[in-house]
Amino acid sequence: NTVLFVDDEPNIISALQRGLAGETYQKFFAVSGREALEIMAENDIHVIVTDMRMPIMNGLTLLKTVAEKYPSTVRIVLSGYAQLPQVLATINQVNVFRFIPKPWNLEEEFIPMIRSAIAFYNMTHEYQDFKAALEKQNMAFQKTIKESETKMRQLKLDWAALDSFKQEVWTYTLSQLSEGHHDELKAPEFSSVLTDIQAFLNEISSAYPKDPTTFNPDQLRTNLSLMAKSIPAIDDETGDRHFQILHDNHHLKLNGRFKLYMIMQHAIVNLLIRHKPLESLKISQIYDTQTKSILLQYEFPNTILATGTWELSIVIFALTEAHKLLPGKFFIQKDGKHLVANSICNCEARL
Repeated sequence: NTVLFVDDEPNIISALQRGLAGETYQKFFAVSGREALEIMAENDIHVIVTDMRMPIMNGLTLLKTVAEKYPSTVRIVLSGYAQLPQVLATINQVNVFRFIPKPWNLEEEFIPMIRSAIAFYNMTHEYQDFKAALEKQNMAFQKTIKESETKMRQLKLDWAALDSFKQEVWTYTLSQLSEGHHDELKAPEFSSVLTDIQAFLNEISSAYPKDPTTFNPDQLRTNLSLMAKSIPAIDDETGDRHFQILHDNHHLKLNGRFKLYMIMQHAIVNLLIRHKPLESLKISQIYDTQTKSILLQYEFPNTILATGTWELSIVIFALTEAHKLLPGKFFIQKDGKHLVANSICNCEARL
């Protein structure tokens, strides 16, 4: 702790220096209000003890300045009884902690008073520190609560969207399978369609609750390559599967629902080709900086498609609804002998 003593009488300053030599706090001494303010400008003063009657700048003026610039400094007045009106005015204007009358008893009055002021200063600052720490902790707690509430709301929305998605797909699937012009549909084929759709819905459900993941285009390319290796393929004489994966924007960091995204990409190929051998496949991976979305284009021979238009209709509907969960969209284009399936999903990106 630090204590500043101010008095224009050198003999009083000398007496204080001698009498307080055994005190452990750091002591500063000034013989004028101006010198006192210079000391306070360069040092963190915890307690100031000042005489009232001093030339140029009296004690009241000094303490007013101290109260304004250093409000946490504990203020003590040192004065004779003859200056009592001025002391009372000071107490009323600058919130003085104590008044020490001259002459004083060093051991019984002065030293205990200074120690009391130091203890008050320390207690006040400990309380302020505790209060600040408590407020900071409370803010962190409130932030945690808000984040938890936000997550819970998002979870409810996610699960509601998933339930709605399942209901929409099943309703559409059953409506397609129950139409009268599908009389030629055999029971095993009927069962196979339902099994594929159920497997697709189960895979989508396994990605919930969905959390954002940071990934890059290379990671996406790696996962697409692993997916391509699992697709039944027709090898030519050289054993080349004719699988290509093209991508751009190596420098991007992407953030999105990566697990759900990959499940949907796997489903696009599996549901469209219905596990039949594939002679060629080209996947183009493009990131659109304007729409902040990833576009994956799958190009393969349209001869590999399931022959029934009703079956293709179910697949396209299921994939279109699934892309809304990211959100995004899915559509198919025919290009001569090839069919191009477009999978577009929103995804945050940064350099």
